[in-house]
Amino acid sequence: MEDILTENDLEKLRARIDELYSCSERMLQAAKQGAWEEVTQLENERKNIELLPNITSYDDEIKSEIQQRLQSVLDMNKQVMYLATDARDVLANKLAALKNGSNAAAQYKKF
Repeated sequence: MEDILTENDLEKLRARIDELYSCSERMLQAAKQGAWEEVTQLENERKNIELLPNITSYDDEIKSEIQQRLQSVLDMNKQVMYLATDARDVLANKLAALKNGSNAAAQYKKF
């Protein structure tokens, strides 16, 4: 038996996708600012957004709309991951430089 999508169901679905999109946008902005605790909080918030069980029975126009919005969310996720990886690498390089500086200072003190 096919699911029947009512106008009310469609509005709820669009609202949830908008909520997911908005949360992803805020995550991306927080990542751009280096606010990683906020990114983590928003990720947890985003995990609680229930979308839909099955979109296969919806018409092609609705599926296309859903796919486009979800693709935008995925694209934002990629950007957040890139920013997080870049921030991690910068931090690792700073820690390595600090360690090298400490090692150099310790060697200098020996002389």
